[in-house]
Amino acid sequence: MDSRQALREISVEGCPCIGKGRNGAVYQLDRETIVKLYPADSLGWQNVRQEKKNAKAAFILGVPTALSFSVVRAGERIGIVFELVEARSLREVVAQQPERMDALIVKSAELLQDMHRIEVPPGTFPDMANVYRERITGLDDLLTHDEIRLLHRMVDSIPERNTYVHGDFHRGNLMVQGDELVVIDMADSAAGHPLYDVLGVYMLGKNLADTMPPETVKQVIGWEPDMVRRVWGLFMRTYFRTQDPGELEEIEAMMEAYCWLRQMTFLKIVPAFTDEIRRQMVRSARAQFFPKAEQHMARFAGRMARM
Repeated sequence: MDSRQALREISVEGCPCIGKGRNGAVYQLDRETIVKLYPADSLGWQNVRQEKKNAKAAFILGVPTALSFSVVRAGERIGIVFELVEARSLREVVAQQPERMDALIVKSAELLQDMHRIEVPPGTFPDMANVYRERITGLDDLLTHDEIRLLHRMVDSIPERNTYVHGDFHRGNLMVQGDELVVIDMADSAAGHPLYDVLGVYMLGKNLADTMPPETVKQVIGWEPDMVRRVWGLFMRTYFRTQDPGELEEIEAMMEAYCWLRQMTFLKIVPAFTDEIRRQMVRSARAQFFPKAEQHMARFAGRMARM
């Protein structure tokens, strides 16, 4: 795909914006289609190229997701037209029908299990381990050489797999269609170990509840911290298929340890992270994470191999 290539021009004037995220904004064009728009710069073109490829490949592999259509231009932005999924986000459904929460959380864990049974042919998606390695290498202005090398070793400690991973699996990217779930936003789809996806669920759930003020948790997630922890517990028991307290304690400890790795790789890619927030996160990592990283790798190697 070339940025000079002639693209069909569309207009989103008067179209409702139905979603915004790290990668772009989504507008409903009509009863059947939506468009996800990116900036028309080199990064935008790179994102469009990758997401279009990912969405098509994921659909072919059997991931329950929306069909992708054409690449278009809307003024100074470029984007992808998708079919409109007649559904509401899990976040919205739970807010309006809280009695459905437990059943939907169980379904989300079962969906992730199903997705992690998909074997990805070589070259279909980026390798998630390499995505992490590239992000870590770009932290040389925040971390020391030894800290960067330690993070690389931690990525290396995660077993290589050809498993499909969504890369951004959370309730905002899960759509409820009747009694079934459909996953959207395929921009971060990759091949790799299932841990990468489960870490995302943990980081945007229990980790937030444990590290942020209650009012911030309610603002970001929409639930009280105790509810977030309960939801994570239900998800964890379903996904890992265990009720054993000792097993659950070890799983949670693994999530807490490797969540630091995921957080470090997000330092440069979350627009809301100011320089001060990044520095504070690095200070916290130096106090709580780096001194124990080698211990964590040894402790959880067997458990990750069994996932």
